[in-house]
Amino acid sequence: MTTATARPKAKPRKTARKKATEPREPTAFDRVGRLASFGIEHGFQIPFLMPAGYDDFTQPVASLHDVASSADRALIHLRVVGMVRHFYGSVPRTRAEVQDDHGGRTFAVAFGDTKEWALVLEASRQGALFVVQPSWFKEEFSLRLVERVDRQWAGRVRPRYPGKPNYMPPDKVREKIHEALPVQLQVAAGQLRAAIGAHVPIETVMTAAGAPGWSLEQVIGEVHMPASPTMACLAREALHRVAAFVGLMHAHDHVVSRARVRPVALATRKARLSQLPYTPTAEQVQVVEEIAADMARPVAMKRLLTADVGLGKSGPILVAVAATLDADPSNRVALMAPNTALASQLHAEFRSWFPDLPAEFITGEHRDKDLTGYRHLIGTTALLHRNVGELALVAVDEEQKFSTDQREALTGFGAHMLTATATCIPRTMALARYGALGVSQIRKPHTPRTVHTRRWDAENRRPLFAELRAHVHAGGQVLVVYPMREAREQTDVLRAVDTSHQGWEKMFPGLVRWLDATANDETKQTVLDDMRQKRARILVSTTVVEVGITIPDLQRVVIVGPERMGLSQIHQLRGRVARKGGEGWCDLYCPVALNDDQVSKLDAFLACKDGHEVAELDLKLRGFGDLSMKGRRQSGSDGGILFGSAVTLEHVEPMEKVWLEACGQTVPVSGVSNGRPSSHNDAD
Repeated sequence: MTTATARPKAKPRKTARKKATEPREPTAFDRVGRLASFGIEHGFQIPFLMPAGYDDFTQPVASLHDVASSADRALIHLRVVGMVRHFYGSVPRTRAEVQDDHGGRTFAVAFGDTKEWALVLEASRQGALFVVQPSWFKEEFSLRLVERVDRQWAGRVRPRYPGKPNYMPPDKVREKIHEALPVQLQVAAGQLRAAIGAHVPIETVMTAAGAPGWSLEQVIGEVHMPASPTMACLAREALHRVAAFVGLMHAHDHVVSRARVRPVALATRKARLSQLPYTPTAEQVQVVEEIAADMARPVAMKRLLTADVGLGKSGPILVAVAATLDADPSNRVALMAPNTALASQLHAEFRSWFPDLPAEFITGEHRDKDLTGYRHLIGTTALLHRNVGELALVAVDEEQKFSTDQREALTGFGAHMLTATATCIPRTMALARYGALGVSQIRKPHTPRTVHTRRWDAENRRPLFAELRAHVHAGGQVLVVYPMREAREQTDVLRAVDTSHQGWEKMFPGLVRWLDATANDETKQTVLDDMRQKRARILVSTTVVEVGITIPDLQRVVIVGPERMGLSQIHQLRGRVARKGGEGWCDLYCPVALNDDQVSKLDAFLACKDGHEVAELDLKLRGFGDLSMKGRRQSGSDGGILFGSAVTLEHVEPMEKVWLEACGQTVPVSGVSNGRPSSHNDAD
């Protein structure tokens, strides 16, 4: 090979060096796998993932005759005989002839995945246990196959756990929990025993929980592997009560951990009250006095003001703000509202009532990122993304619209906090009820008003729409609220604004306006002006009108698909009517059939007269969430203890006496006197 034809020698490739990375902290998924999707972070918490219910397999039926004699589901041993056939269409199903252990035969149908059921049935020709439902058609008896049951559960009670759709089926959840129990049950019981034992003997708590003489290990074990249905119910109730006791401990932590702050004397509060454009009620004056008493102490105020929609909670809030600014030239205040409309309204009221005091309006369009040069800030969540500096008072209106982190973010340097709502979230309601928050209430309106609330279903919609037509033709206005902006499925068409506002326009041409969350501020203002000036009679909207929207002459609201909304949302929407007093109507229209739980929830709501009662109902139905200092779950289970099951007032009540004795108290934890919680609230 000549030099001319020789190929240049290839340079050796440089191998990229792997950058040394610092070992990362293991995640919840690393520690507990897919169970992390339930909020579980550590292995010892796995035994606290509660079953949703139990299947009683202790007494399988012996024959098909026994199944036919009952209307309930049953467990029976069957053998598949003959051909397995599949039927396709809108409801796929699989059909086969089955035989019991006594030779009795009938046909059985399984609905759903035909491929999966084919495998199950073909594997059952030598016999298998099935959960079945008796079925009759033209006097002919047959079975509906619900599921095939593993033989290990024959003669036992099987716990039934919640699953995660398309991620973790219930059977897999049960498998993972039962795999972990031999290792984690002792650890879980030890953690819980240590937490409780610091306050009261565990034996005392177990007696109050309804399990005298039991150990925590026994209770947790029976929850997941019960000897009988009776034992399952007893253990489940006992563990809920133990968790409720821990909830009371967490609520007390809020009291003893209050930050030390500089007292603020609201000396000008009476003068500022006199500047309101109306004569304040006795309740409003009392609220201001309660706020002043709290702020005069050297510990941070944590006070909740509950006042129904339209009862004037902004008056006491703004008076407290003004008096705080008066108290010391160095005092700074922030007032946060959930949307621009409400923040703008509060800003306008403050400037009108107290023109001698500053008030900077802060939204996402405000250019200054450093707000430490302003004494008084009124704004939206834009406040959370700017440097607000040290504050003397933080006020949050419509607190149910914010997360725990958002509400507390502005108090970072140690500030008094005042939150206000018509319907507080379950966690806040529980903290107030059990002494962690001071509570002030306004329950009497300036002008008497009565709002009639009714529930309608699709069968009786004609009289409802007849009333609405008559109301509009007589010059009245109607707010129609839908739970969805657009229909995602065919069943959503009747509950979405984008498909429904056209029908209203056909019935009332030229008199209809509509809104959803995508509308900009200019569009919202135009639509609301049309309603206020009577150029429009019907506003079709999503729940974007829930807070901060006032249509003075509105007397009727129709809430479509209320089962898709929270109770506080429904009540806030009900509060849009009869703002000037007199009579109003709130109609809950359910175009789709409801299940029993939805009917019960809505019917219970009909009996609630004000936001306080609605909040109590919400707490009862959803549970109080995680009451610990770092807790962020605002309803449902107490995330520090139980997962997948709510701790409710019924669980707390038997444990209150034990907790009060441990604290040396004699007054009920939930007691409220003259608008203020019992004396054990006050931490010096």
